Amino acid sequence: LDYCHHCRAEIGAYAQVYQDTTPHNSTDIARAVSALVLGPTGNVQGSYKFYNLDTGRQIVSNQFTVLPMPWEVIHYVHSVADAQRMPANIIFTDVEGNIIDDDGPDVAPHAAPVEDHRSVD
Repeated sequence: LDYCHHCRAEIGAYAQVYQDTTPHNSTDIARAVSALVLGPTGNVQGSYKFYNLDTGRQIVSNQFTVLPMPWEVIHYVHSVADAQRMPANIIFTDVEGNIIDDDGPDVAPHAAPVEDHRSVD
């Protein structure tokens, strides 16, 4: 693995992803789309998987620019979570859907609960 290719963006980061458009001189087609980083593909070119915010589909590209997360994107993600009735906190489960209890003796004490900021305007 090459750090410069495979560690360019954090999972969940906001990015403008550049897509090859054909024909190249067309001004009607957007060359960059807003997306969230899903993670590296692991290929030699250093491509990443992204969640396209316009279409809701996964795209792959090795040409992108990570930018600060806009408030509009935060609100969009919260609205999608609300529409899908996602819980405010992360719940870890095993492959059978059983909740993983993290209160065992080999686990560090709980940190303070994270506030749910979905209602931020």
